[in-house]
Amino acid sequence: MDAREATQLVLEAGKSDELKAAFLGVAEVTTPMGELKYPPKVCRDLAKVIACRSYAKSVMQLCHLVNVADACGQGRESYERFFFGGQRTTSRSFRVFIHQALASRGWRRAGFECAAEGVAIRYSDGVFNVAFSRMPLLTALFEFLIGIESYREVDEILGRMLSDAHDHAAVQTAAKALSRRIYGYLSRHLPSAQNAAKFSRILEFLERRSRDRAFLMDDDTVLQFWTDHAVKEDGRAGDFRAFRTVLDAFVAFSRALELAADQAAVRRASAVGSDLEASEVDPDDLSSLADLPGQWESPLPLLAEEPVNRIKFLTSREKESLRLLLELGPMSRHLPLSLLRAEVFGRVQARITQALRAKSSQRSLHDLMECADAESYSSRQAVYVDLHGRIQRVMKAALHVLLRDQRMTDTGNVSAMRPNDPIAVFEQLSETPVSGEPEELDQALRDAGKAFRELSRKGFAEREAEDPTVVEGFRYGAGILLTIAREIDRISDTLTRIDRHDLGLAGWFERDGEIFRTQFRRLYGAAK
Repeated sequence: MDAREATQLVLEAGKSDELKAAFLGVAEVTTPMGELKYPPKVCRDLAKVIACRSYAKSVMQLCHLVNVADACGQGRESYERFFFGGQRTTSRSFRVFIHQALASRGWRRAGFECAAEGVAIRYSDGVFNVAFSRMPLLTALFEFLIGIESYREVDEILGRMLSDAHDHAAVQTAAKALSRRIYGYLSRHLPSAQNAAKFSRILEFLERRSRDRAFLMDDDTVLQFWTDHAVKEDGRAGDFRAFRTVLDAFVAFSRALELAADQAAVRRASAVGSDLEASEVDPDDLSSLADLPGQWESPLPLLAEEPVNRIKFLTSREKESLRLLLELGPMSRHLPLSLLRAEVFGRVQARITQALRAKSSQRSLHDLMECADAESYSSRQAVYVDLHGRIQRVMKAALHVLLRDQRMTDTGNVSAMRPNDPIAVFEQLSETPVSGEPEELDQALRDAGKAFRELSRKGFAEREAEDPTVVEGFRYGAGILLTIAREIDRISDTLTRIDRHDLGLAGWFERDGEIFRTQFRRLYGAAK
């Protein structure tokens, strides 16, 4: 999949079905002659205004245009005839409509003047101009607005405005009311503007670095983006000053691409309807994809749910050490150095920020920026090894509860057991009740009981473990611990391979240390 194809897939996939339908509803409107009412460029401009959330100015202009339409119209449906009279929306068609209306009956109210470029409206508190060139887009915006909102509510807002049409403040009140409705709708169907801006920058960066039009997203790409965007050309901090922020954004982008490819495969297998916006590039769509079903989610929050939260499987410190790894999930194997950089130098950067807020001494800030006491990559690898051992001990202790609960059931289903490998036992427990040779099972129970008694945490007490709800918590917790252990296993294997090749973990740490020290001096050097 090349860069352009991937980009279009991701951007299209991010829109909610309802928002797509709203845009399609505008694009497919026809005149009585069967022509499309809105030219493709108008539809593209509308999509840009909405997706970029730059609609406030256009909504204000729309309200002024409604005032113009009402002033040159007739009867109760004066402005409706202007917007929905059947003509194709071009600058010329609106100019002709207004000139013909004025030739026939003139303005209904004073304060309006038609000129070559548009219509000027004189309010009691100022003058506003509506250009003919803006009228096609404003009409499409009106069409979109009544497509997402109740026409009656929109008409009531505009009716109140027209009852006091000589006052610019009335127009402002109507515009704010309509903008609030668009804002509420987009909050449900379009990702945040902040995320959109971030994805747009990443997209541009990836396209510049693409090889043969194919995206290349690896550890070097993430680091290069941060070094390029953390500091602006004038020396001020940029929008991506924190390395952790960059890593999070790239992971979300990568997941969005994967999901888009999956969705595209489904659409190609059973395509229904047409896509009039396939050529549009809307970076705002990217950030919603990371929240769609089927995406990786950290298992840590599950430990806080009933009945698992009745057992203290992990300490707060253990959870914190695992948090980033489990947030990245499978992506950690694709970006292992980025994980280490965020865990080691990202934590240093967080400490620098805290020190600046606390107005720490210049010496303390200097030492932090020089990464004087930064944890090494080898030490971080050792942390994962230690955590794996800790989790194994907890899992063995949990076996005391689960094996005791199961050992008298389904004895005809025999599974070979390896008492010294609690992860393997949990894998068996996840598929079938476990039994085995009497001496093997007894040894497993003795080992599990010993590990259980050595833990002095909530839930790891004989009296507590007899509670059926706690037993159920151990059963669910077994699966969560197994998922966590597997992720630690996989990142440990990946880091071991890195350590055996090229620079090794020590070499990468030395190389990255110089890069981060240089960047920290650029970002925080004024504090020295």
